[in-house]
Amino acid sequence: MKPRFMEYRRILLRQFPGVPIVGKVYPPGDDKIMIATVAQYAFFLGIAVIFFGEGLFKAMGMAQPPEWYAAVQENKMQACMFLWIANSLATSQLATGAFEISYDGDLIFSKLEEHRWPSPEELIRALTIKGVTARQQLNDNSF
Repeated sequence: MKPRFMEYRRILLRQFPGVPIVGKVYPPGDDKIMIATVAQYAFFLGIAVIFFGEGLFKAMGMAQPPEWYAAVQENKMQACMFLWIANSLATSQLATGAFEISYDGDLIFSKLEEHRWPSPEELIRALTIKGVTARQQLNDNSF
């Protein structure tokens, strides 16, 4: 789990012992999943072309590799780095960083709507309003 979630969980469990606090990954959209998948296939295809290109082109019935292949062969390291960076950028789209906090089916906080992290005091106040009994008030320096 992410360190920030674990910190919030620790604070909330201290305030509300016995209340189940569960975190899960907020799913990215289908378009982002598709982009990351295509990038992954392109990455592996690109690596295969860099290292096995001549054999692959011959297997496809090409007597000579395409002209661009000579430039790739002269710059294998740069080509690999380009593929790795492009794949990393596409894969990073899968990490949404989004989350929502609910209690008894009622939304307490949504980072999707607020575009920010909640303060621990804000979460404790919202849960207390919903009827969860707090054990003690949180000190300003405890987070």
